Amino acid sequence: MEVKNCSVCKKALLIDLFGKDKRASDGLKSCCRVCENIKHKKYAEKNIEKEKARHLKYSREHAEERSIYKKQYCKIHAEEIKESNKKYNTEHEAEQREQRRKNYIKNPEKIINRTKRYREKNLDKYCVYSQNRRALKLLLPHTLTTQQWDNIKQAFDNKCAYCGKQLPLTQEHFIPLSKGGEYTNNNVIPSCQSCNSSKGNKLFEKWYSEYEKYSKQRENKILKFLNYKGDAQQLKIM
Repeated sequence: MEVKNCSVCKKALLIDLFGKDKRASDGLKSCCRVCENIKHKKYAEKNIEKEKARHLKYSREHAEERSIYKKQYCKIHAEEIKESNKKYNTEHEAEQREQRRKNYIKNPEKIINRTKRYREKNLDKYCVYSQNRRALKLLLPHTLTTQQWDNIKQAFDNKCAYCGKQLPLTQEHFIPLSKGGEYTNNNVIPSCQSCNSSKGNKLFEKWYSEYEKYSKQRENKILKFLNYKGDAQQLKIM
């Protein structure tokens, strides 16, 4: 195997440990990668502002390329990034909570507006998140995901399960959380705001049969979707 002497550490190393240099006669840099990295680090420490300006200039000039590369990298390494972020957030939970508190004290209006914009653009995600927290506080099962919520809406043709109208949909707890209902795939159906408000925390069997928009067909569809047989639900948390 070919070796080369490093001009800095004077060690005889494999040529794979040297960077490429077209100007050199052998096409390799005179010092090994380790020494080169140490040299660059020392230079950066002595020229902090100069290096910041250089990186900023490069980022601006290659913004589009960097954006494309970042998207491709995130797509390829999605699971690794997710696990890494999860691990970091767990290890630094207290620090992050304190930093969020400080940021809110410093810029309350900015954070409120940013949260509002995010909620408007990601209504389903925000709804799942807030309902999960609500169920968690009541010590109830809370396993519903945004994908499951999408599947539930599709099962009812993106219409209200109670009145059948194609209106903006909310997540309606078949058995209310206040009566021990779960926030799971077994207990959530799509409902328009009007029907949701009308049902409130009433039980389905007492409320729906007297409801002005009652439909035997829709009642059977709801019970079948939630896997009810007779008066009992064949529960299976998904």
